[in-house]
Amino acid sequence: MCSACTRRGSSCSDSSPSDPRAGSPVEPRTDADGVAAEVNPSAGEVPRSDAPGDREPLAPELGAPEPGAPPSTPTHPGAPRASRSASLVSAGILLSRIAGLARERALGHYFGASVYADAWRAALRLPNVIQNLLGEGTLSASFIPVYARMIEEDRQEAARRFAGAVFGLLLVTAGALVLLGMALAPLLVGLLFPRFDADQHARTTALVRILFPMTGILVLSAWSLGILNTHRRFFLPYVAPVAWNAAILAALVGGGWYLGWEGDALLRLTAGGALLGGFLQFAIQLPGALRLVGGLRVTVLPWVANRIEGVREAVRAFLPVLAGRGVVNVGGLLDYALAGLLATGALAVLGYAQVLYMLPISLFGMAVAASELPELARSQVAARRKEAEEVAEKEAGKEAGKLAGKQAGKQAGQGTPGDLDLAPARVDGRAADLSPAAQAALAGSVRQGMLRVAYFLVPSVAVYLFLGDVVVAALYQTGAFGPLEVRLTWAILAAYALGMGASATSRLLSSAFYALGNTATPARVAVLRVTLALAVGAALMFPLDRFEVGGGLRYGAVGLALGSALGAWVELGLLRRRLARDIGPHGSGVGPLLRLVTGAGAAVAVGWGLRLALAGVVPGLHPIPVAAVTLGAAGAAYLGVTSLLGVRSPLLEALGRRGGSA
Repeated sequence: MCSACTRRGSSCSDSSPSDPRAGSPVEPRTDADGVAAEVNPSAGEVPRSDAPGDREPLAPELGAPEPGAPPSTPTHPGAPRASRSASLVSAGILLSRIAGLARERALGHYFGASVYADAWRAALRLPNVIQNLLGEGTLSASFIPVYARMIEEDRQEAARRFAGAVFGLLLVTAGALVLLGMALAPLLVGLLFPRFDADQHARTTALVRILFPMTGILVLSAWSLGILNTHRRFFLPYVAPVAWNAAILAALVGGGWYLGWEGDALLRLTAGGALLGGFLQFAIQLPGALRLVGGLRVTVLPWVANRIEGVREAVRAFLPVLAGRGVVNVGGLLDYALAGLLATGALAVLGYAQVLYMLPISLFGMAVAASELPELARSQVAARRKEAEEVAEKEAGKEAGKLAGKQAGKQAGQGTPGDLDLAPARVDGRAADLSPAAQAALAGSVRQGMLRVAYFLVPSVAVYLFLGDVVVAALYQTGAFGPLEVRLTWAILAAYALGMGASATSRLLSSAFYALGNTATPARVAVLRVTLALAVGAALMFPLDRFEVGGGLRYGAVGLALGSALGAWVELGLLRRRLARDIGPHGSGVGPLLRLVTGAGAAVAVGWGLRLALAGVVPGLHPIPVAAVTLGAAGAAYLGVTSLLGVRSPLLEALGRRGGSA
């Protein structure tokens, strides 16, 4: 099936190198011209996903505070642990993302930017709403803080009952939504994608009915992830999605390469692989979570669960986040609905670009945020406990003084010293203001986390902007995914990259709000972000859709990505301003960021130079070796230049600590 026919959904009789049956996408080869022949974003969502100085202000290393800034993480006992936890999360996510990239390469190989790829993206997005609403992001704000506090207070039985009640509520809620979604699938597809013809509508509806049960299972998998994270078991829950990706990849390669299937038959098999992968992902995590909980007693009746300690508190925290994530998910659906109004292939290419856009955010922003949230929750418990002990000591001292005064009064014939208010101060970190020490500790953690995120996100943005076509071609250019698809995907990716750093940092700041018990602020800000992103994206997409890439592909989806980038920066600004009111200054300052930008500029220059040299010496070289040489050299240049500027690499520090502990 040729590339043009693939986009139309028809077929041709030639046996071109692009024939999906000609070879596996896992083993690419090049044709005579050197072109590879064989072988989830804009509404602010973050996979579900999602951390944690030196006192010398002149120290140029990463993490050194600016002049006047409070000392950073040396005074924060959870920082080394959070750093190690972030490394484990990153390692797990890296393996999962590698499997995900292999999955996307296979999807691109067999479906390209065709009507089949559009149907897959639309069908996956619809049921994914359940996972986003009830999954990791929402549980991080409601379930993990309460469960972590019970564990920290050594109340194992209360934690076990609470975990069972939450599991039961998720089971009932997700199950009901799955059944409702399967029943209403034809109506939902028709409402969201009105431009789909009858065949495309039927194709998408069939996929939705297969994928809805998958997302219900993944909601329960997110419960297991929350349990494992709270007990500092970070690697397993973030590597578990490898099973989901592997099942889809096996369906694609087995059906497309071994069986020679294509079109609707291969598409349905791929959806079946996704359903099986959801079961596998949950099954990998569940045994470990059950062992840590100490036996699960599931409570499925809401009125019974509501009487269990912690449930009402979790529900109160859950509802604002649900509202905020609901807006985000509606925004994500509307993003895809808008893309469905554009030329064929817009949905597919938007999805391909989002996978690469989310890669650095997931690896670094989400890893830092996910590993820091339990530590922040524990630090608040420790701070409250310490303040309570100090209050008790003061009260005991005053009581002793009062008794001594009474004794002295009796001896001197005088009354007792009066009107001393000895009532202990209320110590409740969720209701009272944090102490200055607790504010400084939290601000130090946020500052250090922001710098770690920036260390990885700054060069990622630079590479996507200036070398993004190298990345896209190396990953996707095979089979039905040709140079035109590469060009459009790069344009969308570059637009997304403009807001990538803001999105990753906002994830970390949201975790800080969650640890403070404030779930309403991130939710309200999310509403503003989504509204702005949709308005700007809708205004830009139709004018840009007038410009054609070639082969029927157009630039309209770039407008949606630009709207997302603008919304991300507005969200970051609002979150930072509110967090500064709660915990004080927490920014990293200009100096460290300038050093990172300098390193990223050097990396891009080296990458471009090598790219031009390779084009002159070895014309038509396959995209994978081109990417390996140029991106590898760019990474080495970034590491070298930032090291010369005194920036300490979080990755090298983690490896050094691990080597030293061994």
